[in-house]
Amino acid sequence: MDGGIGYVIPISEKTFRRLFILQNAIYVMKPHYAGLNPKSYRAWRSRRRELIAPQRNLLDGDILFEYFHLSYVERSEIAKKIKTSTDQLLDDLTEIFQFTCHF
Repeated sequence: MDGGIGYVIPISEKTFRRLFILQNAIYVMKPHYAGLNPKSYRAWRSRRRELIAPQRNLLDGDILFEYFHLSYVERSEIAKKIKTSTDQLLDDLTEIFQFTCHF
C-alpha cells in the first residue's frame, strides 16, 4: 500500500498468463473504492522514461488473493470466463501463498 514491493517470486509463463487473466477479471468484477482504479493507482512508475512497461509483467497478490474471498458462484463464473477450472486457480494461488508464507 505504501508503494513498496513485498515479494518478487518467479513463476512459470503458463501460470503467469492464467493469473494475469484472473487479475484482470477481478479488476472488472470488484467495485473500485474511493473512485480509484486498482490497476492505475497501484502501478509502479519510474521517474525516468523506460523502454519497457514493468507494470505489465507484475501480478498484484492483494488483488489475486481476493479470489479466496469470493463466493463459490463468483469463483466458478470467473473460472468459466477465463477458460480454466476453479481447482487450477486455487492450486496456483495456494502454491504462491506457500512460497511467500516463509516471510
